Amino acid sequence: MFTVDHDTKSELLLLKTVINGSRFGTVDVRATNHGYHYRITKEGLGRYPRKTRRALRALLGDDSNRLYFEEIEMLHGIMDWEDTLFEAKRGCDRIWHYERPVDNVLALPFWSIARAVKRPELSRKHMKRREKR
Repeated sequence: MFTVDHDTKSELLLLKTVINGSRFGTVDVRATNHGYHYRITKEGLGRYPRKTRRALRALLGDDSNRLYFEEIEMLHGIMDWEDTLFEAKRGCDRIWHYERPVDNVLALPFWSIARAVKRPELSRKHMKRREKR
């Protein structure tokens, strides 16, 4: 099993990670206050070396700060907290925040808003050409 942490609520990133992560195993998605946690499980994933699992997490868009601190911990020989996601944490507002399960990711209403582009004004020269047609 390995985990991926996104600190954004981007639905496009959610869909991309679920589709790409499903190539490696079953993906369990949980929503947090700031983003999503993904737990990818499959028989035999533990046989991969740590560096390979870390590279897979980086390719799936894991939080860069999390990967950076794990690299520092690895250099100092601390391997206890590697690849750990907490199900609950106490925020700065002194309130406990918990993960919420996301049942069916593909059933979510994915939509985007196309940016409205203002049509450029035509110059007088072009307006005259239009009138002649």
